[in-house]
Amino acid sequence: MPETDDWLTLLHSRLERLTRSYRADFSVFARFVEEQREIAINADREMDMMSLIKVPILVTLMRAVDADELSLSDPITLQAGDKRQGSGVLLHFDEGAQFTLGDAARLMIVVSDNTATDLVLRALGGIDPVNQSMADLGLSELQAVGDTLAWFRALGTRLDPDSADLPPGELFEKGWPKIHRLELEAAMRDYHSNGGAPFSLGTARALGNLFGQILGNECASAAACARMISILEGQQLQYRLPKLGFGLTSAHKTGDFPPFISNDGGIFTTASGANVILVVLTRNFAGERAIIDDAVGKIGEMVFAAADARADYGAGRET
Repeated sequence: MPETDDWLTLLHSRLERLTRSYRADFSVFARFVEEQREIAINADREMDMMSLIKVPILVTLMRAVDADELSLSDPITLQAGDKRQGSGVLLHFDEGAQFTLGDAARLMIVVSDNTATDLVLRALGGIDPVNQSMADLGLSELQAVGDTLAWFRALGTRLDPDSADLPPGELFEKGWPKIHRLELEAAMRDYHSNGGAPFSLGTARALGNLFGQILGNECASAAACARMISILEGQQLQYRLPKLGFGLTSAHKTGDFPPFISNDGGIFTTASGANVILVVLTRNFAGERAIIDDAVGKIGEMVFAAADARADYGAGRET
């Protein structure tokens, strides 16, 4: 019998049913690389990517390295005013700690280090080179809105207006206001739902296309793309897309504003050797963080299982 795309239609239907079963907005883009087939569910909906913007930042950095404008061996000395709240490890380092731009780039990805992110952006000259780089690659949907300092200042000002004009070092030292957990959660929900500034903007399809350019050595030199994949493979946050994938190799990045946003995307190789580009973006979730994280993991499980089945079919192991 001639081969059809019934498997793709069935998977699309199952994914749609899953996403509709949660109180959240989903955007899903999947590309089965060898099959040259795609699934898109609200994949062109603009979403806050949160820390997934760190992938475009990494790409922009590696393009600058290709052009001999920067070197990954460029030294950095950590200053008190460099430290940022949120995810990462550099906020725990002593002032005067020394490392390289390449170290900062790796920390930006593998532990989503916010301090490292702003250090990389400073080396690049801010967010404008990132947005220009994405436009040059035909991916103008991917936009950095501000650095991590700007986002945390905007959120902090919602909680405490006196934070608006504090120097970066003082803002970091002050931290979050000492208020009741429920009051803090309510303020964060208000920020997410009622006009708080996004950290970054983009679509699942555009981000998937960027991962495709990395995989295909199209957005930078082959050596730079291989370096980016190696960095992405070092990802330490494995509780979403890769969570339920057996025998999976993952080169990916997460992004979140818990519990409202739980994002993940990257390049995945299944146990059968099939390559999949998968991006899942969410927003407006109401509930426990673990529930939406598990939902993203279930999407990954379904997509990777389908990819494995197709790899077995292509190898003549149909059952």
